[in-house]
Formats: sequence, C-alpha cells, structure tokens
Amino acid sequence: MTDRLEVLVGPGTVIRHGRVVAWAGPTASLALVKFLDQSLRNVGPSARGGQILAEHIAQILAERDPEPDAAFGAVGPDGPGWTAILHGPAQLWDSRGCTAPPRTAGWLRAPVAQSPVIAVGPAGSPAPRLVPHSPYDLVEGAVPGGGFLLAPREPAAAAASPATAATTPATSGATPATAATTPATADSTRTDLVDLRSVAIAASRPLPGVAEPAAPGSGPVVEVIYCHSGHPNHPAVERCARCNATVTGRSPHSGHRPPVGVLLADDGTVYRVDGDLLIGSAPFDDPEVAEGRRAPLRLGSPAGNLSPAHAEIHVSGWELRVTDRGSASGTHLVRPGRSDWERLTPLRPEPLEPGSHISLGQRVLTFVSPWPLVARGRPAG
Repeated sequence: MTDRLEVLVGPGTVIRHGRVVAWAGPTASLALVKFLDQSLRNVGPSARGGQILAEHIAQILAERDPEPDAAFGAVGPDGPGWTAILHGPAQLWDSRGCTAPPRTAGWLRAPVAQSPVIAVGPAGSPAPRLVPHSPYDLVEGAVPGGGFLLAPREPAAAAASPATAATTPATSGATPATAATTPATADSTRTDLVDLRSVAIAASRPLPGVAEPAAPGSGPVVEVIYCHSGHPNHPAVERCARCNATVTGRSPHSGHRPPVGVLLADDGTVYRVDGDLLIGSAPFDDPEVAEGRRAPLRLGSPAGNLSPAHAEIHVSGWELRVTDRGSASGTHLVRPGRSDWERLTPLRPEPLEPGSHISLGQRVLTFVSPWPLVARGRPAG
C-alpha cells in the first residue's frame, strides 16, 4: 500500500517522486520547476527524503532568495515523521491546522503533525477534504495542478526536526541550479521533466459526473457491468467507480455508457468527455460541429498558434483516439510511461489512454479516467 496523492484543480505544477511531493505555483519559473523535479528525483527513494530536500532548499534560501514572489511547498518523510518546507504565498494543512511562512522571512521549514491527510497549496485555500475511496492517485511524475492532498499510508509520527523560519531578507537573483542529492540515490544523468509512469488527477471539488451519464440514458449503448445500485461501469473493473461496491462476478449487459473521463486543462478547467470532440480556437465554425456530430472545445492560445479546428477526439465504445487535423503548429502527445513529446502524423488517429498529455498551440490537456480503457487491441486492465 502506498501513499495516495490527489492533485487539486488549479494553476501550478504538482510533482511526485517516491514519497516526496512538491507543488509550485503559477508564478514559479520553469527553471524553479525543473530544480524541484530533479531534486525530488534524487531524494524521493530516501527514507529521509523530506529532511534532505528541506535542508538543501533552506541552505539556498538562507544565502539568497532567487524568486521571492514564487509560491512553492514540499513535503516528505523524515524518518518516522514528515518535514515540509514552504515558500512565498503557500500554505500547509495538517491535524494542527494551517501553517504558512511569515511575510518577513518569506519561507518556513517545519515538522508536519500526525494527520490522516496533508495538504499543500496557495495561501488562503480552504481546509482540505479527502474523498474516500477516490480512484484518482498520482503515483509518479509532474502534472498540472493547484495543490495536493497527501494521505500517508501510515499515520505520521512527530517529525524529528524542529520548526525553523528564515530571517534572511528575500532578494532577487538567478534560480538555484543545484538539485538536492543524497549519495545513494542521486542521478545526474536524468534531466527530463515529465515521467508519467501512472497519472491520475482529482479535484478539490468533485469532477463532473465521470461515473454516470450527463443525463439518464443519454450515453451510447455499450457493454457495461452494473453494481447493486445500478451504476454502469467498464466491464473490466472490479469495483464501481461511483460507489466503490464490488462488481466482480457480475455479468455484462448492454447499457448506456457513462462519460469516459475528463480533460484537465493547464489552467485547471475540467472538460467532461461524453463523445467526439473538436478542439481549436474556433471549432464552432466546423461543419461537423454545426451538424451536431462533434462537440466543440474552444481553447485560447497565448501564442496565437492554435488552429480553428486543431485536433479531434473520437470515442468508440470505451476507446478514445486523438487526431491532428492538419494544424500548422502540430499536435504532440506524451503517452503513459514515457517522458518524450511525440508529434502526431496529421489525419492519423492515435490511441488516447489515461495519463496522456496532449499539447496543442502551447496549451496542454491531460486525459484522466477511472476506466481501464482499451488501446491498440490490448486487453483492458
């Protein structure tokens, strides 16, 4: 059993490697995000990864604060307990309540109290609410998110290191280039940012009806398994995604399929996937949208390089495929288990699996689903 990590909807980046987790706010530079990612890679496997990371960052900040306005926070194990480091307009919730850095210092290193859930996010966030039996869990990697809820696999004991706050005034300067390391786990050859071995995302508020049709009887008729309460599920699941009741041994029947998942945009917006979609800067003008054969998903692009009809998503049964519509700037995909962006061949459909990232017009959409979707003819599960 491992720690469960739910990523909250909102701007920023959530990173997890091993048992160490970090959140960087939307004003954090790419260099700072890379620094945190590499540091977590290096210390994540350590039983004292949180302590090593906090000490390393505290040493840097005590000498100079490169990005005084950037919000970030990290939590990790410290032997039998947990240690956190918070910077800028960030806060942490544990069983004692809310903890945040003092404005005069700009950052804070502190032990984390024993708690069934630890939450880190932007200053002013409400008290966390962990959804019991949620199917969403970020196991490894870096994904868009506005904070996180961490449910340790074991109750945390009192952390060993006392709370200390910096008193050095914040100053501007370059982002630290040296990542935290521990001799047994440091790996200087790994410089890739995204490592999606298994990605799923949850929201601080419930995601839109992923386990039920948008309206009763509105989904297409496919093979489903019903739980005792009548909720439809993918035939390969063992428990109902809506109520967590066991469905093992139940026979499949024809029924209305619930939504296959959601697309989480880089700005925190969640789009439910009920059927075929056309993504672009002006999808409403496309004949397929006008005729009702596809739903429009309009995105803005800061660079202005998103085509009017940029890419489409096709849903067949429980399977999804994404296709570049011949866009000028292209559509790129990171598949689960990989860290490289692959440019799609125009007009050639490619399987879209849970945990995949789609990049188009400098926007990123992450596909999230509780269902064991089938791709390339592989069996589900």
